[in-house]
Amino acid sequence: MQDVSTNKTQSSRFERPPDVFAATIGSNGSGIDHPAVFPVALAEQLILTFSREGDRVLDPFCGSGSSLSAAKGLNRDFRGFDVSKQYVKIALGRLAKRLS
Repeated sequence: MQDVSTNKTQSSRFERPPDVFAATIGSNGSGIDHPAVFPVALAEQLILTFSREGDRVLDPFCGSGSSLSAAKGLNRDFRGFDVSKQYVKIALGRLAKRLS
């Protein structure tokens, strides 16, 4: 950031996030019964970019729980919702594995 009064560049406390996030879908694990499993590695990159340790991550469409699992692993508080009881059960199972 340029300081107009001194014409010197100041360091910003915020870093610009990258333009591209890359994540392999093979890292999701197999046997997750969901038609569109979100890559945990991608969720981790986004959570690291837009939150700090201890912040709360909200996923109102949590599906199989990829973002919740990533949030737990990155020491964030998390809340997730889904209309499908089946997917909530899958998400709870993934979180239980992450905790053990």
